[in-house]
Amino acid sequence: MARNGIHGTMMGDKKWLVESMDELLLVEREWLGNNSRGAEKFVVYKLNIAAKTWEKVECLCDCALFLAKNQPAMSLSTQKLPRLKENSIYFADEYHEFSHGGGIIDIHVRGVFNFETKVVKQYCITGANNYCYSPAVWIVPSPW
Repeated sequence: MARNGIHGTMMGDKKWLVESMDELLLVEREWLGNNSRGAEKFVVYKLNIAAKTWEKVECLCDCALFLAKNQPAMSLSTQKLPRLKENSIYFADEYHEFSHGGGIIDIHVRGVFNFETKVVKQYCITGANNYCYSPAVWIVPSPW
């Protein structure tokens, strides 16, 4: 199955399939940069079953996506859960290892990617000497 605009190549470091508002989405995440000041890039495609292609998504509208390493992805309505940031991707548990000054730096990133501005607000970045890291756990509140 081809993907428009990518010519069939896979560009992301991590990929998730997620059902969102009756659409099947493919989310790709890429770590940009070669040091601890790198950035995140997310690209989202939806499956066009009739054309058998993946089409690039420009807006998540009233949804927030949640992604974590070795966890199933999920999509939540920002209308039903208004404290969530609409058109955003919440992510956790990405591990990056960099060589710095002869040593290795381990970095774990958690943050929120704003799909409109393409900006990441990072939370809880830990390094080799910081032991506050723990695996991600998403707790889904009831909208009622």
